[in-house]
Formats: sequence, structure tokens, C-alpha cells
Amino acid sequence: MVEDDQGQMIHPDQASAKHNPVPGLKPKRPKGHHDILLTGAHSTDPSFFSTLVKATATPDTPGTAPPKKLPADDGSFIRPGAAVAAGPANINLYVKLLQTHSDINKLASQLARTANRDPGTLAAFMSYLTRTVQTYRGVLSSIQSVAGSQDMELVINKVFNCARNAVDAQYASLYVVDETADSVFVRASDWLPVQSAPGSGGSIPTPRIFGAGSLMKGEQLCICNVKTSDQFMEDLHPNYDKIDPECILTVPLVHHTGRVVAALELINKRTEGATPFFNDQDEFVVKAIGALWSSMLAPLLISDMGTSPAGGGHAGADLRAIIDTASVMSGELDLGDLITTIMRTVQELLKAERVSLFIIDQARQELWTTVAQGTQEIRIPLNKGIAGYVATSGKTLSIPNAYKDPRFNREIDLKTGFHTRNILCMPMRNAQGGVMGVTQIINKLPDPTPFSKDDEMLLASFSTLAGGMLDKTMVLKELQQKLTATQEELESLQTAWEGSFTSIFILNAAGRLVSHTPHPTLVLPEPPLPQTTSYDTWLAPNKELIEDIAAVYASSKKGARIVRVDEQFYPDGLQDPVMVDYCVAPVSDGTGVRVVLQLVDADVARYRTIRRYYGADDTQKVISASAEKGVRGFASVLCAELPAVSAETTIPARQLLAELRAAISPLRAVTLKNDGILITQTPLSSVSVFHAAPLLAPHEAATGTPSPATAARNAIAAALAIRSALPRAAMAVCTGPTVSGLCGDEWMCVGEPMQRTRALHALSAVYTPPGSTSTGAFGDSPLILVDSQTADLVAGSFHIRELDAVEVDHEGGGGGGGGARAVTADASSGTTIRQETQIVVVHQVLADGRTPLDQSVLTALICYELGLSEYRTQSFRAAIAHFEKAVSITADVPARVMMERCTAVMDGHVVIPESWDGVWRWG
Repeated sequence: MVEDDQGQMIHPDQASAKHNPVPGLKPKRPKGHHDILLTGAHSTDPSFFSTLVKATATPDTPGTAPPKKLPADDGSFIRPGAAVAAGPANINLYVKLLQTHSDINKLASQLARTANRDPGTLAAFMSYLTRTVQTYRGVLSSIQSVAGSQDMELVINKVFNCARNAVDAQYASLYVVDETADSVFVRASDWLPVQSAPGSGGSIPTPRIFGAGSLMKGEQLCICNVKTSDQFMEDLHPNYDKIDPECILTVPLVHHTGRVVAALELINKRTEGATPFFNDQDEFVVKAIGALWSSMLAPLLISDMGTSPAGGGHAGADLRAIIDTASVMSGELDLGDLITTIMRTVQELLKAERVSLFIIDQARQELWTTVAQGTQEIRIPLNKGIAGYVATSGKTLSIPNAYKDPRFNREIDLKTGFHTRNILCMPMRNAQGGVMGVTQIINKLPDPTPFSKDDEMLLASFSTLAGGMLDKTMVLKELQQKLTATQEELESLQTAWEGSFTSIFILNAAGRLVSHTPHPTLVLPEPPLPQTTSYDTWLAPNKELIEDIAAVYASSKKGARIVRVDEQFYPDGLQDPVMVDYCVAPVSDGTGVRVVLQLVDADVARYRTIRRYYGADDTQKVISASAEKGVRGFASVLCAELPAVSAETTIPARQLLAELRAAISPLRAVTLKNDGILITQTPLSSVSVFHAAPLLAPHEAATGTPSPATAARNAIAAALAIRSALPRAAMAVCTGPTVSGLCGDEWMCVGEPMQRTRALHALSAVYTPPGSTSTGAFGDSPLILVDSQTADLVAGSFHIRELDAVEVDHEGGGGGGGGARAVTADASSGTTIRQETQIVVVHQVLADGRTPLDQSVLTALICYELGLSEYRTQSFRAAIAHFEKAVSITADVPARVMMERCTAVMDGHVVIPESWDGVWRWG
């Protein structure tokens, strides 16, 4: 197996000319034999998962139990009816999926489901991940111990043993290339004689080592069933026949000039009981070791051979930085910290001004970074810019002058003031060779130094190591999140069941108890009574439940069920009933009945009571804030007096109820739409409250709190909407301090606005007297009256005029309404005490502020305002003239009422003191 220019593993038979074996030698291929390639699964064919299952399934053998079958609807990768291999065989499936380009979410979801059904598979898979990380740490530890060392013997021995142990190779050799003699000599080996220098005897001609043609081109090899491979030539070194090679994995050590200076050859995996073939993970580890070893050992070998190519002076220092960072990365599981470490190291290694690491988000087709030094988080489209080009093409870009490259977006520089000179952008690959991210380095230091080929090679070596660690960290992190979420869900379900208020019992076709879930409150009679007698015997006190069970038995409609809410249930042995919800339905096979009882405890009852006034979301907020226990604050109260529905005996009851529903149905919908609660509703009236403070928990009250003006606007908007649906409804809105809360099973609201709305309703009859057919410009509907507090809060949002100022008592009676103020006698003093009164300034809501008024209406309003001003200065004759003008224009009823008052004063029927304050106090 060899690797092409894109890093894909290919079969030697399919290789192009550059992969051909050494010319002039014939392959030693026995007849009837075929190569077996061990490659990573890169297929995205839909049958891939089923193929993996077949590959990992345990065959049936005599004397063994048949394999377990999975249900057809378990949602797993395994097809319905497919056998599940036991023990470690299952691990192969997940390992192969992890090493492909499969969706990690699908793998994590599969593992989460497997965790419940087969914990052993999950444990084995997590053990596999742990061993992989331990292997990386062992490699890094070994390399760290020799980083920067000039002792070539120490470097060779340490890294040689590290590579052999990391992949568990049976045999290993390090060949050093002697280009002058077209040969190699064995510098380290556990099966060949070792030479300390070229020409010391025992050198091997280069064509006689396995895969020499590909190795000398810098290509890595991994060939299984070696003796049947085209690479196994007749003229190979005879020592190969002594060790019976089955699989050979070889990686070249390449100097940054492109010269192959050595090759590391590993033969046969030695794990007991396993195949002798190396896998994709082994190839990745060896490739990473080879890349690092090339940077560290190649300069030493070249120096030992008597040559000193330029550019190698900083190799030891650079490698020390890589190894130090690798040691940190091997123990870092936090993704953010790992990215930060990678970026800091790249910046130090390449001496750059700015570094960014972009990760590919395949789901959103974007590149994102949590670290972009000197900037905040960045997200860009996957196909845009230089980073997008590198991510989609997989090619490295080195741009010496960014402003001359058409792919560079100079707008960012213009916005930030930063100047980009040169860019080095390289893809970062995962263990499978796929591009998982992009490293973008900007402005080589010192200015104006460009990025060199040495920089590219150094970054490539580091990216190989960092990409593997980053890939494993991301996989492990996502798996941990999925498994944690699954564990939490299981714990929640367990807790919910243990604290459940539900009891379920199942009856057979004869009506006898088959099974049930015990409940401490919903108690059924002790056996054997329920198992030997029909349900109507031992459920005797629960007549309605018995009737519903009988109805389900009798129903011929498949799937028929009966649901009841807030019903009484008499548990066995208890005199008093409890409140329950229940559902009676046939069992799936139609031979019996299933009864589900849900206990309605105090919390549920409270929730349902509050839910009558609030939506589901707000109800939970009310409960969280304990608002049902009482909330004090500003609110606007809307009271609506509805037209009476005729109860004539000649009208059918159904028609009467339909008219009643039509009269009151708009009230709740309009109230909820305007963020209010309907606390009282009868056929003749309703009361809605619009709070100026939200019923939220304390930590939520700081944001989104509506103002008193918002509450008042909501109340008036609701009144106008009700007017559209119910033109004959008289409405009043008052605003002020209130206390709201749950009282028994009703929501109550008390405070001054409640009292003032009653007074305004009494005054409504004054401005719309019986028999009136018009209120002026707005038809014959009763008025929408508001107090001065409400009018001040909504000024500018609605067309409102001031009508009057009237003294009223707390029972709602007022001088203008003809209601007599109540008096009480003080028994201790014998004196009569006048009940406390208050002055109400009455305003009328005409329309929404966005609705333009006719010119005639505006003229009439001006006349009314002028008349009211003359009226309050006791210029009653002048006031009559203005009021009369308003009546003539719009037939305004309030203007006619004010004319009658002025006439009564002028005729002497009402005597007003000289120091009159303009408040009407007379009937």
C-alpha cells in the first residue's frame, strides 16, 4: 500500500508510473495469490455501515449460542435481523467509523444508544481511545527526552525504540542512505547486523530493500501479504526470507531540501492473537514520528555523513519548541486551551505577527475560530477568502504580497487599521487525511521578511502532530457531551418515575386485574380480590370511572378512549376522595383495558388555577416568583359592562347560550393579546388587569419590565378592541396601585383603580342617558371613560378629551350620577359622619391616535373644550353657546348634558357657591 500526492492509500497494482517497482526486476508473485490491502475506509456508499457489520460479525460455530438479534426499530447502524458480534468484535465497527469521514454526531448517538443495551462495547471503545492517547503520550515523551540533543546515538536509539513500541512491530530497522554508493547501511536494527558508518562492510544496495523505488521518492509504504505483492522482488536482500514478512510499514526521513536521508522499516505487528497487519492508526503514528524525526535526525545524519546543507542551524531549537508544546498538548483535553496552545506555538516557531486557526463547521459550511490574536471570534463562509480556498482545495498557500493576490479581502485591514504584508496558509488534517481546519499566519517578522520553505516544512511537521491531537480532543469532547447528556436524561427519567403521581392498572377481557403499578395514595384493594373479581366490585365507590371502563369495553371503535380531568377517586381504605385525572383506553391487542390514574396534588391544582388566568409560560413564571401569594404594584384595570342577553322563554336555550358565548368570547382573547389577565367574567360584566410590573422571579424583574404607561396603553387598546366586537359595551379604565394574588381558587385584585372604575361606570349613564341614540361622532355606543392618571400616561397615543370633574363616594355614586352619598351614624358620639368622597376627573377615549379625525369632529371638540372652560369660570351663558355649537355639529350627548347643567344653574334649580372649584357635586 502506498500513498499518492493527496495522501490517499492506493493499491500497488493501481499505482501510476511513479509507484512502479524498480525497473528490470520481476515480482515474486505465486500463482493464485492476491494482495490484501489494509487501508482506511473512505467510502461514503450507503452500504458502508452494513459492510462493516458483516466484517465485524462473529460467525456461528458449533456449540455456541446463536448471536443476539437487535429489534428492527432501534435506530442503530445495524440492519434489522443482523447478528451482533459479542465482546471486542463490536469495537471494530466504531473504530472504523471513527477513522472515516462519518458524521461524528451519528457515531456519538449510536454510542449513546449502545451504552444502555451493551455497556461493554462502550467501555471497550473508551478504552481504545484511552490507549490511543497513551500511545501518543509515550511517543511524545520519548521524543521530548532527546529533543535538542546532538548525541546521534542517543537520538537514534530512543526514537527507534519509540517507533517500534508505538506500533508493536516484531522487527524494525533504520537504513541510512549513502548516495555516493547508491546503497544503504543499517544504522539500527533488531534483526540485521548494525553498521556505525558507510563503507564499514555490510552495506545493502538501495534497490534490494523493500519498496526502494517509492521510498527514494519520499513516499510512505504499508503493504500487507508482502510475499504476494508486486514490491516483493526476486533480488531483494536474502535476509527477508529468514523472518517471514507478512506486512511491511516503511516511512522515509526527508531533509527539508527534499533529500531522503534514511528510512525506518517496521515488519509484522506482534500482538499475540491478532493479525500481523498494521492498521491506519499505526500508519498515522509512524508518519507523525517520521515527520518529527526528519527535522531532528536528518541534520545529524547529514552532518555525520560530512555534509552541511544551509538552513539547519535552528532545527534543534525549533524541535525543542515543538516537543515542549506536544508535551502540553498530550495532557490538554479542553478544546479552547488546546487551540490557544497551538496558536501560541506557531507564532513563536515562525516568528509571525498574527496567527489564526480556523476549524471547519461542515453543518453550517463555515470556518470559525475561537482564537484570532488581536481580534474577536471570526466566522467566514467556507468557500470565501484565502482560508476558504485552502480549506476546500487542501493546498498550501504562501503569499509574499497579500495586496497583489485577488483572493485577499483588504476591507478588514481598512476597518481595523491593520496592514497585512504576507500570508502563509496551510491545511490541518486529521488522522484520516481529511482537512479539519486551516492555520493562517500573517506577517513574518522582522519586516519585510517573507515566509520561506523552511517555515512551510516546520509548520507542516507541527501541523501533523497538532492535527492529530486536535482531532482526538474534538472527538473525545463531543462523545463526552453526548454520553453526559444521555446519563443525565436517564437519571431524570429515573427520578421522574420514582416521584411520579401516576398509577396504571390493566384489566383482562373479564374485567379482572392483570397488573398494576403501586402508588402510596392511589391504593387498590389487596389480592386476591382484584384478580378474582370484576372491576365493578372493587371499584364500587367510583361510579363514573366504572361507567367509563364499561363504555370502553363496549366500544367497537378501535383505539377509543375516555379522558377525565379533576375527578374524585376513592382509594381503597380511605373515606375521603382525592382529585385525579384519568384515561381509560383499550390495550394494544384489544383483549382488555388500561386505566391510567394521575393524582392531582395541591401543586397541580394551583397550577391549573393560575393557568386559567395566564398562559403556560407565564404561569410557570408566576409560580417561580410565588406571585400568586400576592403582588403589589401599579396596574390598569379595565371594567366592561356588557349588554344584557334576553332570557325570553320563547328563545330556545341553545340559541340563548350561543348569544351569551358570542357576547363574552372576545373578552379573554383580547385581554391576553394585550398582555392582561381576565380575573372576572360574568354574562353582564368583566374585569381585566394589566400589570405595570411583571410577575417574574426577582432575578428576571430587572429586564423587560413594562412601565405604567405601557400597562395603560394595553388596557385602552383592549377596550377599543372590545368596542369593535361588542359595540354596546360600556367600559372604564383606571390606573393606580393594586394588590393581586390567588384567593382560594380565584385570582383577585384590590386597590383604588377597582373603586374608581365603579364610579366611572355610574357616570357613564350620565353621559349616555337612557333613550340616547348617539354619542356624537362615534355612533350610539356607550363611552370609554378613563381617569386622569390613565389619560396622563397615554397622552399622545390616543385621541382623548376631558369631559368633567365630579365628586364621588367610594361606593361609586356621584353627584353627576344622581347617586346619593351614604352616611353613617357614630353610636358613641351621636353625630352623623359623612362618608369619605373623592374627586374624579373624567376623560373620554375617542379613538387610536393613529386614526385621523374628521374636521367636523375636531371643531366640535374645540367647542366642547371652550364651553368647559367657560363652565368652570361660572360663565354659564357663554358655556351654553359653545356646547350648543358642539351639539349642532355632531349631536354630542356629553355637550347636551353640560347644557342642561348650565341651564339648571341659571334657572336657580342648582345653587353654586361663589368660590366654586368647577367640580360638580349635585344630582
